[in-house]
Amino acid sequence: MNLDQYFKPVDGFEDPLSVIATDLEWPKDERRIWVPESDRPRILARQENFLGIDRQGRAYGWQLMRPLYDLRCDAKSYAEELSIRQGSGIREMFKAMAKLCGRSPLSVLDFGCGTGFAMSHMGDYKRLIDPVVGINLLAFDIIRDVRDKIRVADAINLAPNLEQNPDARFDAVFVIFGASHYSPLNRRPHSPDDDAFARKIDLSFGNLQALNFLKVGGFALIKNFRNDASLKLLIDMGILAKVPELEKFKRPKSNVGPGQANFDLIDYVLDQEPELNVYRLMRRPTPAEIKVLLKLKEDNCYTGFLDANFEDFGEDELEVRNPFLRTSSFGRARGVKV
Repeated sequence: MNLDQYFKPVDGFEDPLSVIATDLEWPKDERRIWVPESDRPRILARQENFLGIDRQGRAYGWQLMRPLYDLRCDAKSYAEELSIRQGSGIREMFKAMAKLCGRSPLSVLDFGCGTGFAMSHMGDYKRLIDPVVGINLLAFDIIRDVRDKIRVADAINLAPNLEQNPDARFDAVFVIFGASHYSPLNRRPHSPDDDAFARKIDLSFGNLQALNFLKVGGFALIKNFRNDASLKLLIDMGILAKVPELEKFKRPKSNVGPGQANFDLIDYVLDQEPELNVYRLMRRPTPAEIKVLLKLKEDNCYTGFLDANFEDFGEDELEVRNPFLRTSSFGRARGVKV
């Protein structure tokens, strides 16, 4: 497959706007979004530690265990992470999505596809989903039958190739625990020891990256992290919308239990209803909305670090009530107390 029809290389540090709003007309009398040179080494060092990948692209630490995680990331586990009911949930939901779009099959991007295991499974839905394309940061352990459908690159350096292919965007984009979450330009704490479960986090930049690859009217299947408010803000702005016609595919609350080794354990602990993490892109953000989402500073300067007064989403209480966080080495390392 010729992936160049979908992706073009860009430099997200030099021109952040190109990866979050490729075809947006920025006000001519304003400077485009820019990242200070002094911030970049710290951002890259933080990303290296966060990802478990050194600057030569070699994995270390938890990344060495990543293939084991990816092997359970099939279409079934994607449904679980998105709170879609098991069995024929994804298949039936894509039928409904195709009906809403008025076309079939739907083109799909797996934004952070890992080994491509889920992409391989989605190949079984060829009448509903075609093509299925992926982006992944690392090349090792990609399975053979989808290797030619995966662009190996840091998503911060990719944009839809609209100049050569006006149809470069996709009908649906999966963002489970992938490139949206790992974008180096997401706003995180200053510490290079920050980890994937940081209480304070702002995924606005990564989510805008993912939505930049999505057609207006298309579907964003995005894992909603409770320590990030960016999806809620996108919904409040009217950029994303929940899809009432798809709510029937939400898994029932009874399926959530303490034996599940995933983040849906939090639903069980807090006795919450599962939330269907499927949204429709209603329109593209305006320059003014991007300024709000990214909290741009004077002269449209963007920093990947959180301010000291960044809103705390109250995760301390969640930590105390979550047995995984209380008893695991991860929880002990963070000093979670009962």
